[in-house]
Amino acid sequence: MTEDRFIRDLKIRTEKADRAVLSYLPKPERFNKTTVDAMLYSVGNGGKRLRPLLMIEFFKLNRNDEDLIYPFAAALEYIHSYSLIHDDLPCMDNSDLRRGKPSTHKQFGEWQALLAGDGLLNYAIETILNHTNYSKIPVETALICLKELLIASGINGMVGGQNLDLESEGKSLNIDELTLLQSKKTGAIIKAAGRIGVIASGGGGKTLRLADEYCENLGRMFQMTDDILDVCGNERLLGKPTNGDCSHNKSTFVSELGLEKAKKITGELAEKAIKAAKMLQNDFLGDLANFLLTRNK
Repeated sequence: MTEDRFIRDLKIRTEKADRAVLSYLPKPERFNKTTVDAMLYSVGNGGKRLRPLLMIEFFKLNRNDEDLIYPFAAALEYIHSYSLIHDDLPCMDNSDLRRGKPSTHKQFGEWQALLAGDGLLNYAIETILNHTNYSKIPVETALICLKELLIASGINGMVGGQNLDLESEGKSLNIDELTLLQSKKTGAIIKAAGRIGVIASGGGGKTLRLADEYCENLGRMFQMTDDILDVCGNERLLGKPTNGDCSHNKSTFVSELGLEKAKKITGELAEKAIKAAKMLQNDFLGDLANFLLTRNK
């Protein structure tokens, strides 16, 4: 696939994922208006929509009625958005900016940001339960997918990874410890995106194994690239200050490996993801891995 064609296809897919994510959001009521406004502010504040995009793409490997997976894709993005709201809070990373705009707690206040995050977490589950087409995705399959989502985002996944991240401030972590942290905080819900897409579509065990291989390598590469951009990225493009990890005295892949070795390993991880995409016979997923490797924001 040529670069121009990939960028065009990426734009189309991202717009579809964005419309799906925004289409299920709640309407404000008199009693909850400010909290819902904060939820909408966070979810609507741009972003790559990488996770829903991946879920939709893996669903399409086996089926062409992609709208069936939209409730799950939206739910995953709501959970990702809630994690960013909480991550920015003063009690965690204390970040005033997110994607070039005031973070949710700066815009609405801390307690509203906390409620908005809680609201998005619960609304993610509501979205799946209320909008899944059970005549085409059986209840049993939907429950398996919901279980995947909750495990990946819970104490044994993203929440556990955030705990590791905060507990590691001021400590030196080795590469194995950093890899575990990343696999939970960032990697778990990226991996869940691929798994849910395959499971919901009725894909087989081989496809699921290749989805795991692709998403695990992509997730590690994505986090390592974040670490690299935190050191040498452009603040204007990133929409947030750089050197945030250093200011919080956190170990990163760059601090432990050095910049050049970290760049080398990200390339190797991209190659592994591309290999899995080739075995899945999906050029877009391969090109996406290469695109994310070379991103500047």
